Amino acid sequence: MSADATIPAVGGSTVFKENNDPTSTAIWNNYDTCGTMTRADVGLAESGDLDAIFTATDSTNEMGAFDRYRDMESLLVTQMELKACGGRQYGMYDWLMSSAKSMGKGITKRNVSGGVSEIEPFILAAQKDVIKDDYWLVDKIMNHAFDYETSASTSSLNASLGTIANISPVSGQFVIRLKPSGNNPAVAGYFKSGLTINLFSKAADAGAGYRIQFKVDEAVAHTLASVDYVDVVVDYQSGWGAGADTGATFAFGDATVASKIGAPGTGGTGVVTIGANNINDFESWCENRPALNTLKHVPFWYQTSRHSLCVSEFYKEWLERMLRTNAFFNKFGDVTLAERNAQLGLQFQKEWVNSFFWGQPISDKQKLATYKELGVINSVDSSVFAAGSDIESAAIGYRANALGIYRQLADCGRVVDKAGVALDLSDFLEGNIFDLVRSRKDQGKVADSIDLLHQ
Repeated sequence: MSADATIPAVGGSTVFKENNDPTSTAIWNNYDTCGTMTRADVGLAESGDLDAIFTATDSTNEMGAFDRYRDMESLLVTQMELKACGGRQYGMYDWLMSSAKSMGKGITKRNVSGGVSEIEPFILAAQKDVIKDDYWLVDKIMNHAFDYETSASTSSLNASLGTIANISPVSGQFVIRLKPSGNNPAVAGYFKSGLTINLFSKAADAGAGYRIQFKVDEAVAHTLASVDYVDVVVDYQSGWGAGADTGATFAFGDATVASKIGAPGTGGTGVVTIGANNINDFESWCENRPALNTLKHVPFWYQTSRHSLCVSEFYKEWLERMLRTNAFFNKFGDVTLAERNAQLGLQFQKEWVNSFFWGQPISDKQKLATYKELGVINSVDSSVFAAGSDIESAAIGYRANALGIYRQLADCGRVVDKAGVALDLSDFLEGNIFDLVRSRKDQGKVADSIDLLHQ
């Protein structure tokens, strides 16, 4: 851990782990700054920090003002009790708990007419997707008659392509059929008349790279075979490819640039980026572009997990007497209460961490549309819980499992299973890691290190 990392000013006494009492509690880390667990620092709490974080002095009783723990009291007290028992340090648990935050305000309580309130088993969090509209995928490159290359020297007319409404290319123009590469919709508003677009492609024969620029004339969006496209009518301007200027013309035919970048059997390949317009200050331009609202509510399922370190007065008395009077039992029969609590506490921490990473839904009903079909959680009855008749034995919610990190990543396409096939590192970096890095950078986060889990 570096000695120059920024330490949050919590209580004025936070220090680094290697300089601190190892029995203290982890309360912060700088994962957001470093972007990776392997390079992040963890800070532990001293008494001044604990007072500043976990107590408040805004409550009074008959004795006047007093300090009280906030709503994370139980978590804090349990961790400190296990530390005091001499529990073996479990670094991963300490790391995760250093980022623990109270989510009580996010829990939704739903009032039920004629009954008690029910607690929903999820927290809805507002989340915005990163807009991924940096480039468009080329489906076909066609001439004004909607002919497209099917081989190096042959073109074919698809009759359904020539009947697109509200588009009228003229001789010498080309139609580039595009589809989105990200989460942006296929709408013609991205391609306003006067804009330039850049076609990045490779020759179908020798693989030489081409960079061709066109000017947009008009565009229309449509759907064919359940796929959304945008047909963009363009005028060729110029370009560079195979080590030379592409010349004054762009046309289909033997050895022409258009034929070289039309992949056999597909009629086009490559990507398109949108460039700036060339409009002078004395000319008019009033063309608004599409603006996307990517806000969504994402459910985060939670579960309550409890563990206990309970002993009766009789057990304590019996254990102390046996340890004091029976040398064999003292050595082999049992362990002290402190050692017992240390072992059980460490066991619970391991179990909790396992669920944190690998937890799965409790059933196929754990969805927003069907969560009311989950098992019902009932409050304990009056024989063991004297809480009053309003909630005893009442249904208070639905039982769900908190989803582990692995499952959350899988649900959003971040888990890759090669099914025994060798890993293509180039494809993995370009198709997975690149998207992740770009997403983090778009959100203003550090993206120079990525954590990967391989199994």
